[in-house]
Amino acid sequence: MSHLSSPKITIVHGMPDTNAGGSALGISLIQTLKCHFPEAIISYVSTHSRKNLVKSAYPFIRTFYPDIKLSPYPIEGRSDNYEIKNNFHRKLRNLIWALKTLFSIMYVVFPSFRSNETLKEIKNSNIVLSRGTHMFYESNKDNPILSLISKFWLCFPLLMAWRYRCPFIIYAQSIGPLYYIFTKKLIRFTFNRASVILAREEISANYMKNTINILPQKIIVVPDSVFVLNRPHKKEIEKVSLSYSFPYKKFIVFVIRALKTSRDEMKVFRLFKELANFLYDKEIIEKCVIITQCHHFPDYKGFESDEEISRSLFEYLTRKKECPVELISKAFSHDELLAIYAAARYVISLRLHAALFSLISGTPVLAISVSGFKTEGIMQSLGLAKNVYKEGEVRLNKQEIINRLLEYEKNYDGNVQEILEHIKLARKKAHETPNIVRSFMIWPRNDLKT
Repeated sequence: MSHLSSPKITIVHGMPDTNAGGSALGISLIQTLKCHFPEAIISYVSTHSRKNLVKSAYPFIRTFYPDIKLSPYPIEGRSDNYEIKNNFHRKLRNLIWALKTLFSIMYVVFPSFRSNETLKEIKNSNIVLSRGTHMFYESNKDNPILSLISKFWLCFPLLMAWRYRCPFIIYAQSIGPLYYIFTKKLIRFTFNRASVILAREEISANYMKNTINILPQKIIVVPDSVFVLNRPHKKEIEKVSLSYSFPYKKFIVFVIRALKTSRDEMKVFRLFKELANFLYDKEIIEKCVIITQCHHFPDYKGFESDEEISRSLFEYLTRKKECPVELISKAFSHDELLAIYAAARYVISLRLHAALFSLISGTPVLAISVSGFKTEGIMQSLGLAKNVYKEGEVRLNKQEIINRLLEYEKNYDGNVQEILEHIKLARKKAHETPNIVRSFMIWPRNDLKT
């Protein structure tokens, strides 16, 4: 590889920037790749296939890395239809999408049948990376047929890379659970053709080995890619505190997301209210702040947003004026969030990357796990398993959560330093992860027969 001047790296599964955690996954991956491969030509493939949506869905990626090429997904995306309001029309478009996705199996069998700009990029790449996230999983209430089609859609660019004889890597992801046999078979087939699978925590790694039957030698555990992000400087923290009138280290942040039922949401609402009032009565905090980790853009309303559920939480917490409450509902970049969380005394979050941003910033966090293994697994890897609570059991753990916060208060600064030591180790490992990528790159691509 020493003679390479411009290796070509294609990153697929680039979800929109409306999710600040997902945006940070893309930005941090590009950052660390550029450190290891400064001359690399990097293409970032959207989960949208419509170019107008690709143009509007990535303001933060474009700001941080204007030289990165943003490319459309190689086949039509289900999320391309998000603007359709009519229920019948939406169902019809989803049916057409499912049929088109099923037909695209023919392109995997006969790669020469389809060629477009993104497939050419994959074909001519030295390596393809499936960007870190948690997308290869199922809810036990999913429709098994629709789930299989959706997972094939995710696997499509990876299977095309395999057919083009281009190595691909599953990069720092959480995997599972998967409930349906044919979905498991599809993931097993696809992942066993990867050069390597980088699981971002041990629970997913063991699940792939023992339940999906992925070849154990293909699995390596690495940190989440966002750990390469730096703790914000003191001036950045002071600036954000002043900008929003936050009392430095005297407020708690709540980050919420929509849950399956209103009953589930109410359990979390009640917990947050009791925690805020308890800390306020003890004079540990002066206010609580609700942050929307996921937020739509003015010209783009695709994918999820925490605006509505955050507004509902705000209205619930302000019915009786006890602990002062503030809602800040806007599209934050990851660096803004890092500074806000750094200024807080505690963060309690149902969003994994709000929890990770907080830890990177040196703020103690209690994470509420909503689905899959990711939150439990990553917090466990950081030695913070006691700081994870399952969403369905938060009410049962109310006193345990209060006791955990009081434990932190006994030696707050010492606990912060302990967190930062764990993050320092994770950052070092995350910075080293692209060395694994280097070892699987193929060069030159034009020597390969396709």
